[in-house]
Amino acid sequence: MSGTLIVRGSEAISAVSEFENSCERIGLFRTSEWLKLWNASDFEACALLLADGGATVGLFPFCVRRRFGQTACYSMPDGMYGGAVSVDTRGVHELETAFIRFAADGGFSRVNVVEFSDEMNAAYSTFRQNRLVTHVLDLRVGIDRIERNLPDGHRGSISKAERSKLEIREVDSEQDIDDYWRLLRSTAIRRGRRTRHPREFYSRLRVSFPRASLRWQLAIWNGQSCAGHVCVCAGKSAFHWDACSDEIGRSLSANHFLLWRNIVSFAGEGYESLNLGASPKGATDLARFKARWGAKETEYFEYDRRTTLNKALGAIGSLVRR
Repeated sequence: MSGTLIVRGSEAISAVSEFENSCERIGLFRTSEWLKLWNASDFEACALLLADGGATVGLFPFCVRRRFGQTACYSMPDGMYGGAVSVDTRGVHELETAFIRFAADGGFSRVNVVEFSDEMNAAYSTFRQNRLVTHVLDLRVGIDRIERNLPDGHRGSISKAERSKLEIREVDSEQDIDDYWRLLRSTAIRRGRRTRHPREFYSRLRVSFPRASLRWQLAIWNGQSCAGHVCVCAGKSAFHWDACSDEIGRSLSANHFLLWRNIVSFAGEGYESLNLGASPKGATDLARFKARWGAKETEYFEYDRRTTLNKALGAIGSLVRR
């Protein structure tokens, strides 16, 4: 006999950790590491479990945040991919039905689900549905083919960075995180934005993930950090999650250098894909930059349901962050 159960906090993290050891389809952002990270921030980690005969056969991880009098529920914060995962299709449908019922009964001001899927999910027909695009590089074609297809501009940038004697250092201390934070702030100021997360978030990021799952690197020139990248890995997939640089890093094409080194490394280690992430609307230059590495546009979907007050507060927040 099957049934569902909501667990929270450390219990949710433990449940996801146990399940991910037995299910290869857990996905890049539904892991216990991400729940641990968000639970240590201003979210509460949760999971909807599907049990059959006393064993967990599926789950739906999600996070809840309460602030400004609003309670929001996210399949995973920051627009990351989430949704139900189960040992069979029937379990996925059962979890989705239970989650939607829970969301409807929970009095949430916002419910947001993002799924990395090439088909719209009819289960969320009552939600506002958004078609989004990311760029995914297929590493299975081999590094030789990827390198042959690089445009002259990317080749020149990589060669320029190599001639400048850039070095790569793994982020492994609070001082390294301070350096990365400086680069993040420099990038945000250059783009006329604020940083996505506070400084302490990045300290939690370092301790939430095992080293094999987190590729966090700095490009060093003349002993000074000038660019940084964060990639996360799970299963056969890698995701380019964040990047930053100062003016020296830009002039040396340090981000080209870091990304190319990661592409070579991931392909050599047997990863099948590198997701370069979505680009903001109107960021045509960024989308073009990703496509020129050989990454293909890949659709995925967001399902969103918000109260009128939550929409108004969201609009105000967007203005403040500019």
